[in-house]
Formats: sequence, C-alpha cells, structure tokens
Amino acid sequence: MTYNRPRLLKECVKALLAQEKYACDVIIVDNDSDEETWHTVDSLIADSDRIIYHRLARNIGGAGGFAYGIEKAFQQGYDLFWLMDDDVIQRPDALDTLMHAHIALGGPDGYGFLSGRTVWTDGKLCLMNRQRCGFNTYVSEESLKRSEFIGIDQATFVSLLLPRETVVKVGLPYKEYFIWGDDIEYTRRIAVRNKLRAYLVRDSVCVHKMKDNTGSSIADDNEERIDRYYYAYRNENHLYRREPLMFIAYYLPKCFLNLLRIVFRASGYKGKRMGTLLKGFMDGFTFRPQLTFVPVQKDERS
Repeated sequence: MTYNRPRLLKECVKALLAQEKYACDVIIVDNDSDEETWHTVDSLIADSDRIIYHRLARNIGGAGGFAYGIEKAFQQGYDLFWLMDDDVIQRPDALDTLMHAHIALGGPDGYGFLSGRTVWTDGKLCLMNRQRCGFNTYVSEESLKRSEFIGIDQATFVSLLLPRETVVKVGLPYKEYFIWGDDIEYTRRIAVRNKLRAYLVRDSVCVHKMKDNTGSSIADDNEERIDRYYYAYRNENHLYRREPLMFIAYYLPKCFLNLLRIVFRASGYKGKRMGTLLKGFMDGFTFRPQLTFVPVQKDERS
C-alpha cells in the first residue's frame, strides 16, 4: 500500500522481486498518489511482469487500502497474502523464512497469521511494530533468543502473512477505520476473538524505514498531525469495547494518562490535543463499522 513515497516504494518493490527461493507477485494499492508515484510504478512495471497496480480515485486511508488490496488478491485467487507498507524493505530471505514456518506449522490450517520481525534502520526492534503475546505484554528480546516461532495475539500490517482461509473465516479489515488501529483490530480478531493460532517468525526480518524509531504520542506530536489522533482513539474504543477487560484495564487508563501528558508535557496546542482525544473517545461509543466478507465458493466455507 503506497501514498506519495515513490523512492521508498521502488526500494520496497525491488526487495520483494529479489526474494530468494520463493517468487511473489506484487500488488500495489495506490491511495491516489501524485504523478511521481505513477511514473515510478510505470518504470517498475516495464521491468517486471509480476506487478499488478491499482490506483484508487481517492485516498481511502491505510485501512481502506489494505482492505481493498486483500479483497483484490482474494478475488484473483491467491492463497497467501503478504501485507506491508511502502516503507518496508524485506531482507532477501524474509519470504523463504515465512514459508518455512508456513510448512512447519502445517500449512494454512495450522495458523491464522504469521508476523515477521521488524527492525529500524539501526537494526534495533521497531517500536511501532512490536508484537504482543498476552495482556499488554510485548514479545521480549529474551524470548526472541529462545524460540524460532513465538505465539502472539497482536501484530501490525508490516510483514504479515495471511492465509486465504483466515480471510474466509474472519472477513476483511474494517475500511472505516481509515488510519490507525485497523491492523491491531484485525490481528486480535483473528487470534483473540476467533482463537486462531498466530506466530512471530523470528528469522524473517524486514527494515521499517520510518522517520524515527519512537512511538506516537498525541502529547508530543507536531500540530499538523494532531487531527489524525481522532481516528486512533475512536478506533481503539471500538476495538477494545469488544474485549471488556482490555477496555477497562488498558484503553481507559491510556486515555486518562494521555490527557495528563497533554496537560503537563505538551509544549503547545493543549486545547486542540485534548479536544481531539476526547472527541475520538466519545465518538467511539457510536462508531459501527461494517464487517465485510469476500464472496467465496461453497467448498471454501468452513
């Protein structure tokens, strides 16, 4: 999924086309990018017949883009979907290692999703993409040293391998989320609410070329980015209300603590920051995204 990052998109696609042992087709979902992105995609397509390009007429957000891409790949008959953004650069053996896990775990009936290990440009774990393996518990460095496959219940859409069978069972991500939280909701829908096993595959590694390796914070972020936090708090309200313990023990304290951070730490725009958080929190109680399933053949239904 891409939006106005042609240089990174080119690097991402080149890394995918250069995967060792297993070849993959590349479906690019373009969220109405500018002309430079079109020209970049044209040059990529000229060099490879394994690229499929979908340019959307308007920006439907990351959530909409991933839902659209999974649906198109499903309709075109693919059995496995490998999800990532355009700033994710896979190491040459990343897919080979995921496929090794796919086979070792018994194929698509043996798991709901697999997640690769994500590092930042300095080789350290990418904070935005850490997987969780229990109630508010991130996978630790020690567990990475001990195990090749680690059971998890939450991941991001950064090197996520998704079997067709999982999409049949749980449907598509909520496109109405627009940005933020769609991947957390979807992976928790798979692993927690549908109780399908999910794993972090330690040796499948990608580099997430984010601007910096820090978590996002409404108290500290730039003024022009404050509005997007509305979606974070609205979407998380919807997500965690479906898991009452997480709503009470994680989401509510998170909102309260971030209000305190805004009051005592934010350097400016405190009213805008607090208003955005509170509006997202309140709107989450009436937010009702539509669960969508891709039509399937009778023999695919479980």
